[in-house]
Amino acid sequence: VELVGWDFGGQPVFLATHPFFFSDNAVYLVMWNPRRDVFGTTKEYVAAVRAKAPSAPIIYVSTHADEGCEPSDIKDTERHFHVSSKTGDGMDALLAEIISTVRSLEHASATVPNAYLALEKSLGEETGRPCGAIPFQRVVELAGAHGMDDGEVRRALVFFSHWGSALHFDAATVGDWVFASPVALMHPAPSARRHWW
Repeated sequence: VELVGWDFGGQPVFLATHPFFFSDNAVYLVMWNPRRDVFGTTKEYVAAVRAKAPSAPIIYVSTHADEGCEPSDIKDTERHFHVSSKTGDGMDALLAEIISTVRSLEHASATVPNAYLALEKSLGEETGRPCGAIPFQRVVELAGAHGMDDGEVRRALVFFSHWGSALHFDAATVGDWVFASPVALMHPAPSARRHWW
């Protein structure tokens, strides 16, 4: 299983862009620092996730366990972990929960067509455009080289959107564009990291 972690940052100025990246095919870690924040401050963010991805699992993570900052305001939350990045306290249990949750997702065991993987690689090789913006027609050309027709390209783009590797905006929004580097759309807020387990 390959995990791609996106750190969205909780600053209010970026919250409006986050739903572009929400999917039911993801696991969300809602993190907060109980030294400065109360759990209630996460409710707006959770509501935004639920509005776009109602069935996605959410794991709640409070930080700074090494400083004795146990949150007192979290109630009725099964998936809550109190961790310290400094000492590692709680990290093994959190990692085990993330892996278990990801493996329980229906799509985690789905077979990905080789043509999708080849197209994803081709999109990544298209460089030199801001945010990896590629006109849809160019994506169709690239996909044609991998034996895909227009309908298959659109299915692949939906898959990539759920995967977080590309976003497609049709003509009704910002023109018919595919963003092969979706994390760059939110620069400088999020960062993305890939891990294999």
